[in-house]
Amino acid sequence: MDVQKDIRPTADDVISLLKTNLDCTVSHVEELKAYEDRNFYLKIVESEQNQCDYIGNVTEFVVKMTNCEEMSELKWKSLQKILNCLLLNGFTCTKLLTSFKMEKNGKEYLVLLLNYIPGSPLMYHWSKLNKTTVIKQVGEMVADLHNTLQDENEREIIESIIKQFINLMEQNEEHFTRGLVHGDLHDMNLIVNWKDGQLQPHYNASGNYTVKDLFGIIDFGDMCVSCYIYEVGQIIRDLMVSTCPDNCYSVAVTFLSGYLKCRKLNQHELSILFLSIMTALCQYYVISEYKFHGQSDNEYVKEGAKEACQLIKAFHSMSDIFMSNLSKFLQSEFNIDLIQST
Repeated sequence: MDVQKDIRPTADDVISLLKTNLDCTVSHVEELKAYEDRNFYLKIVESEQNQCDYIGNVTEFVVKMTNCEEMSELKWKSLQKILNCLLLNGFTCTKLLTSFKMEKNGKEYLVLLLNYIPGSPLMYHWSKLNKTTVIKQVGEMVADLHNTLQDENEREIIESIIKQFINLMEQNEEHFTRGLVHGDLHDMNLIVNWKDGQLQPHYNASGNYTVKDLFGIIDFGDMCVSCYIYEVGQIIRDLMVSTCPDNCYSVAVTFLSGYLKCRKLNQHELSILFLSIMTALCQYYVISEYKFHGQSDNEYVKEGAKEACQLIKAFHSMSDIFMSNLSKFLQSEFNIDLIQST
């Protein structure tokens, strides 16, 4: 496979674009690790922070540059309605401030100006954390997220998004609960504040905080309508890749101990959990390897691919053991009898 030259917009393009469109001067710019898009952290000169109403007194931002063929401006504006709903429900998450379009090397790009969430990705803190506690907290937070996205009161907000993704829904999975999911929720898209030996809430300093205050959620570009059990499998997959457990069962039940505390999964969904996790691991490995051929200098693209391959080899034949342990856990902790998938 031929290695393609990276022709995406650069930091200089970002600086020029903001100067032209917002009449502001960038005092610091830093490229952030990204899978396929190009993302930049930037800070503007404080004296110029009030140039636009949607910037206000903010001086730190994230600029996301994505291919217009893959991400339409209309989709992002629709997503912003959902993000506003999450913000109103107490989540810390990305907020779209404004957007532009630019062309480079014959390709059109959508440039998104997003709020900056202070902190750093959860991925970089596992060695310092109590993994069991944090994975359980992630489980609770994801359940809160799914509950909020499924809220009947917000149905009118999400109908336009459902129409865009209806062709992605599988019609023969009547037992699986569907709804809006984040689509790319892993520990690089969960921003945390590590201080005094533990995770600290982002904005609530009163001491009475929930798991929603511990994790800043970013990168909603892959939000879609899907089965919740699919995203559960994908998130457990990413937690496994990052924490490298001795067995796949431990991460799954720790996550579920948080998730099922806040949101139910039915017997049919739970019966395919192992397959969902293993399929997600295969997807992770294959896509990472493919993308790396096109961006051979992007080490982030292949981060975790080796671990995913090792996990597939180690655990693919452990379905019976996994399901047996899962069945005991569900019966003991949640009084759920696991049915056998057909």
